[in-house]
Amino acid sequence: MKTSKIIKAMALTLSLMLMMTGCMNVAAVRSRVVSLIDRDSDSYITEDVINEDSYAWDIINKAVSQYQNQDHTPSGEKVVHQILWLGYPKVIYENLDLRMDESGRELLENVVYNFEHVVEDISEHNVDIQIDLYFIDEERVLTYDEENNFFYLDHETVVQDIHKYNSDNSYDSVITTVQSGGEENCYRNCNEDMYFNTPVVLGLNTMSISGVSYGYSTFDLCDPCAQVMFEDPTVPSLESTAVAVHEWMHQFEEIGYLLEIEFPNTHAYMGGEEYPGYKTYEFAPEGNYDYFEFYAQVLSGTVPYTDFDGNVMYVGMYPEMWKITTVEFWSDYGQSVYAM
Repeated sequence: MKTSKIIKAMALTLSLMLMMTGCMNVAAVRSRVVSLIDRDSDSYITEDVINEDSYAWDIINKAVSQYQNQDHTPSGEKVVHQILWLGYPKVIYENLDLRMDESGRELLENVVYNFEHVVEDISEHNVDIQIDLYFIDEERVLTYDEENNFFYLDHETVVQDIHKYNSDNSYDSVITTVQSGGEENCYRNCNEDMYFNTPVVLGLNTMSISGVSYGYSTFDLCDPCAQVMFEDPTVPSLESTAVAVHEWMHQFEEIGYLLEIEFPNTHAYMGGEEYPGYKTYEFAPEGNYDYFEFYAQVLSGTVPYTDFDGNVMYVGMYPEMWKITTVEFWSDYGQSVYAM
């Protein structure tokens, strides 16, 4: 029987779903063992059995087959990936007061528009990105990571805001955004050492976190005044678009553990000893921002990867894998497994 690795967060989600749906009759279905392993400690958690007649198992097989055959043939049905995007015009931490001004709001609206068209174009339109953007005017408190010296908007801080718009669990991803840059923020916080020495960067959770079916990512807008979007929305012309895509991609890294295949870490553009098999990408090449050359290859399943035997294959999001990013897949997966 084939064994798959899934992170601990997924194990917690599956356990929650099983409590809600009840155990299945082992003798009544064709099944396969799935081991749940904590990726960080590599320690054994539990083993579940997945119904091989389920929608989830069918998608898993199709995705693995495409990867093994290096087959980028469209799946025949465009996957709809719905994103709830929340902008936070005011966040604080002690005396730190960060606000999203009108130029920031306008930039975020452009980022959402740019993001949608860029991802669809890169994926060869195998995924239909649908985004709903809302601004939350109530003040929220940032979380400070003292060990690594950065701020971020924690999922637990905004979970009620998310539930307000996602009570029916229809969204596949949630992205939240704050603004720390801009002249007004600089002036307002000029006496706060933490403003200049502690970045408001990135916090994220992968798919199926803590008993919920959506992925969560958060990021800080770059300086609104320094960004102008091109007329063609399929061009990643905004630096903030690249940052948003980067954080969103973190949600999909566990696909490799689920399918037992090579799948690029979002930071694999660094290559070298930390990411063997991957080349080192150039930062912000002409006509691009951040490491978007790499991001585009991940989202189209075309990242060149050299295995230990010297064989080159292409890794990343194959067309069938987009279905794994949806609530529909994880809902079916949760109902198709039962503890041994």
